[in-house]
Parts: sequence; structure tokens; C-alpha cells
Amino acid sequence: MVTRYGTTDPRSSAGGTGPPDGRRPEPADRPESLPDASRFVLVGGGQVGRVLAERLADRWEVHHLDTEPAAVADPAAHEATHATDLTTISALAAAEVTDADTVVVLTGDDGRSLLVTQLLRTAFDVGRIYVVLGDPRNGEAFDIPGVEVVCTAEVLSAAVLAAFGGDRSQAPAVPTSTVTGADSTVTGTNSAGDRRRPADRG
Repeated sequence: MVTRYGTTDPRSSAGGTGPPDGRRPEPADRPESLPDASRFVLVGGGQVGRVLAERLADRWEVHHLDTEPAAVADPAAHEATHATDLTTISALAAAEVTDADTVVVLTGDDGRSLLVTQLLRTAFDVGRIYVVLGDPRNGEAFDIPGVEVVCTAEVLSAAVLAAFGGDRSQAPAVPTSTVTGADSTVTGTNSAGDRRRPADRG
């Protein structure tokens, strides 16, 4: 069962960085550094996918397809569809995926993302697909023409290093954590390395 939410014209603007007259930017209005896509389709992601859809909708037509009803309910600047299973042709067809779309797959499960990616390539002939990976070791499975992978762990580590100018010594120290049980206390690494129980200390 596929249920469509939202009837707002995706070409109407909900604010943001688009032209001041509220129309959807034409290709000439779009920065050359960004993909020249006719439309973005986001598959999965929950509330993270919704936020990404809202941001992309400032410059492109966007459709968000998700299994979470709350993530696709009442979109303001983009279209959204709810599906019980993202790995079916009917769910992707409900989002009206075409070979001209740019699709971002962020299901949260690499195996599910692979199934969606294969459907997009074989059943819809989508030529530009971005896949958000949870485990970088699964990258080889997505060695498919037209598919690019983004690893959340690598993006996060790069962002942390960039925030501190690439100097690992300036990164935040691991906070001290204490877990107290019936007869023991375990202290984190910021306790000068002393992991003995209080009763064992001199």
C-alpha cells in the first residue's frame, strides 16, 4: 500500500535561497557547482531525509519517499510519498522516478540500500545515484556504473578534523564516564589510567 501525502505544488517556494519572486529556480539560476538535475528523489532517511529534502527544495524539485509517515507528512516545499516497503518497484513508481532524476538512497541499512539501488538501475534506468553507507566495508558492493557512495563515518571524521584545522590534538578529549555497580566503579580514560576499584586503592 502506497499513500501519497502533500498536494502543495513543488514549484512554489517556501522561502530559502531561491529567487525573491517565489518561483522554482530555472537551470540558469542554479550554481554550476551543483548537479544539473531535473529533480531529486530521496529514498528513506526518516527525519534526516526530510530535512535534506527541505534544503534541496530551495533550488530543485524534490520528492521524498519514506516508510515513516511523520517524515513525509504535510511537506511545505516538496512532494512526499509514504511506502511500507522501499525495496519494491511499486513504491519507487509511486514517487514517479524517471531516468532523468538524481536519486539519493539513505535507508539506514546497506543491504536494503543495495536492493533499492539495483531496482533504480534495472527497472528505472536511473543514471545518477548517491548511496549513504553505514559501513564503509560494504562499498565494493555498490561498484555499479552511475552510483557514488558516501560513508557517514568518513564524512563525520572529516568534519571533526576540519573543525579543528586538521589537528587531532585539538579534538575534544574523551569525556570521563563513571558507571557504578553494586561493588565496583569503572572510570573512563581521563582518570590517569587508574582503573582499580576504590577498595583496591591505597
